[in-house]
Amino acid sequence: MTQENLELKENEIYNGFKVLSISQIPAYDSVGILLKHEKTGLEIFHMVNNDVENLFAFGFKTPSFDSCGTAHILEHSVLCGSKNYPLKDPFIRLSNQSVKTFLNAMTFPDKTVYPASSLNETDYFNLMAVYGDAVFFPLLSKETFMQEGHRLEFDKNGKLQFQGVVFNEMKGDYSSLNNVITTYMTESLFPDASYSHDSGGEPTTIPELTYEKFKEWIALQGGNENWIENPDLFPKAQYKEDIFAESDCYISSMNAEDIGIASVILGAGREKKEDSIDFSAGIIINKKTGNKIKKG
Repeated sequence: MTQENLELKENEIYNGFKVLSISQIPAYDSVGILLKHEKTGLEIFHMVNNDVENLFAFGFKTPSFDSCGTAHILEHSVLCGSKNYPLKDPFIRLSNQSVKTFLNAMTFPDKTVYPASSLNETDYFNLMAVYGDAVFFPLLSKETFMQEGHRLEFDKNGKLQFQGVVFNEMKGDYSSLNNVITTYMTESLFPDASYSHDSGGEPTTIPELTYEKFKEWIALQGGNENWIENPDLFPKAQYKEDIFAESDCYISSMNAEDIGIASVILGAGREKKEDSIDFSAGIIINKKTGNKIKKG
């Protein structure tokens, strides 16, 4: 792949993005294109090559200031429902239904990355739409923070104990001697940097993170913490129509393909990869197959 084969040129504007540089990357037989969105400042580095694999990654600077695991909890929380995909576990749904070749999210001491890849172009852009909505329009409710971070629960003996997805994950991580040694080695080598903290969260320190500190951390990232408790701040559709049942009945089946096509027509998806997405558009389904519903 060479620069001569590209349609883009340096300093050109493409869909609101300015092409800052185009460079050859011989080690990967690729051409690297750096673009910057003129309105928001969002940067994209695009590698063009002949590989059949399609991969993207949303990356954010998330330096750790302590070992409460805030970035790690946020990484989990944004994948627990977003504006256009208000599901409890969209990540699990994607894992089960996509033909992806890779799907994950990773927290480092200085960054958080959400990568995914697929050999199928349609699946690839579907993954990008769901992940993009998750990282830019997450719901981040207090209940999600308690589920993914930490909370108090009674065990079978009636004793209070800490629970939480990240909390339990890091308890498992600290049960490995090799992981503990590696963590403490890194912390001792970089005592004055973000690497001196455990970005995943140290189990005895995670419970010190409060929901208020969690929201402050989001504000430090440039986010509006008010959106967490007030989803009405998200962009609203210009038109809204409720569809009611004409009689009492049970839902025997749903045509997911027709619903998906309807969503695309409304603007919530793309017919072509060049199409833009209307983040205020979408379809909310309040019932599931097998549910009993009443007229009206």
